Amino acid sequence: MASDAQTTANQANALLSTGPRTEAGRAASSRNAVRHGFNSSTPVVAEDELAEFEELRSSWLRRVRPVTNFQLDTVDRLVHHAWTLRRIERLQREALAAGNPFLDPESARTFDRLHRYQRDHERAYYRAFEELQKAAEVIAADSAPPDPGPAAEQPAGTNPISRSAPCPCGSGLKFKRCCGQNAPGLFHPAG
Repeated sequence: MASDAQTTANQANALLSTGPRTEAGRAASSRNAVRHGFNSSTPVVAEDELAEFEELRSSWLRRVRPVTNFQLDTVDRLVHHAWTLRRIERLQREALAAGNPFLDPESARTFDRLHRYQRDHERAYYRAFEELQKAAEVIAADSAPPDPGPAAEQPAGTNPISRSAPCPCGSGLKFKRCCGQNAPGLFHPAG
């Protein structure tokens, strides 16, 4: 437990600590906890990889052509996981090129962790891909003209005009008293 003097000293020091003051300092300190970025909710892209990342994102946007915010967010998630998978695979290739990573226990654990991250990002990638497919199906179904369904066929021997309706000939009489005297009714076929 801190004494009263320690607490007072800590409070005085806290007033002097203002953190980074410039935008560059804030940007640098915001990345202090980033080690590899495989658990990051946003893609980790190095300056020299920015063009490659933008090409990946634009190719997915051209392919999907999102029309809803949900589709755009899902494309961004898919690109994030695809990009992270590329980074993991690059690290795995570099580790294998440097020698057998399984001879050293620490390297083997690192390789195992990379494999776990790879598996998790593959699952998330395919989940996002399936969500995009479902969203595209829903949008296609919503934009398709309504299906009129099967045409209502008149049973043979029935008349489509109600016997109590006005006669279509314009006489002013009911159909059953005019042109439909010998016609079968709508629900009662001739028989």
